[in-house]
Amino acid sequence: MNRIVLLTVAAIIPCVTHACTFQFDPAANVKYYRSEGWNLPGIADFNFSAPVRYLGQYPTASIPAARAIPLPHAEYPYIIEMPAQTFALDSAPKRMRPVLARAAILRWEMDGKIFAYSYALIPVSARRMNGNWQIDSESLCVFNATFIDETGDGVFRLLVPGRLTESLVPAWVKRPQSD
Repeated sequence: MNRIVLLTVAAIIPCVTHACTFQFDPAANVKYYRSEGWNLPGIADFNFSAPVRYLGQYPTASIPAARAIPLPHAEYPYIIEMPAQTFALDSAPKRMRPVLARAAILRWEMDGKIFAYSYALIPVSARRMNGNWQIDSESLCVFNATFIDETGDGVFRLLVPGRLTESLVPAWVKRPQSD
């Protein structure tokens, strides 16, 4: 009898979980815009002589002519504090909550021009002890964020949740250099 009930429930659950309306996916990437630029922890204190150590996968992408350069840090695990920051989403003001996360950072370049930074982030609960981070707990998820300089002025105003895609490479990077 219990088997019959379980099989009946298992057969009904897929029917219940389907929505009774049209479903859709975003047609374009969601873009968070911050006119003064995003605070990007970890891009100034990297150390190329440090080993590249990261448990997980860097947020790489296959973009012709672009180089993804890992920014290693001497401290391991490398923890960043992303501060609360205000931004615009569809012209509506929003406030991003602060994030404490273990991070791996990639710098994106094309023809020597830096145009984006991608982060792989694992949220953590951590505290500093004797100048070093001690992780108390770690989420079982990784999320990616990409910050883009869309005008070429060195200010990274655009945040796109997820990995960098070829469609997100700004036009100023792709333009041929004039002699």
